[in-house]
Amino acid sequence: MAFRTRTTGFEKVDLPYRAFPETHLGEISTATTFLRKPLAAPILIGAMTGGAELAGRINANLAVAAQRVGVGLMLGSQRVMLEDEALVPTFSVRHLAPDIPIIGNLGVAQLNRGYGEAHIERAVTLVGGWSGPAHQSIAGGCAGRW
Repeated sequence: MAFRTRTTGFEKVDLPYRAFPETHLGEISTATTFLRKPLAAPILIGAMTGGAELAGRINANLAVAAQRVGVGLMLGSQRVMLEDEALVPTFSVRHLAPDIPIIGNLGVAQLNRGYGEAHIERAVTLVGGWSGPAHQSIAGGCAGRW
């Protein structure tokens, strides 16, 4: 979608180049801890699925990759999983990634439609993850449909 009058705003930001010529890359560690789990770098693979036809395969591949390189994983919207328990296996990847943070995800709209603490706890428990972000779908939120 193109806009003639709207921009990203990045043209207003000037990030001056600041090289570190005396820095030895081998001495730099990107390791950190997040949710009491060690990470090789402060990176989370973003929520990407939520009921898609290939969600199980995608989530499994992302979990294996995240575990292998030592970064966290955010699951796609778990609303579909809570509404259709047959989809729980497509989100259940803890066995593939036992050492990394796996973060659950529900839409803000669900909180306005009766979802509460019990739903959030169930979503987290079913996948062995942590409570995580609540997302707002611009298209879904503005259109008023899910």
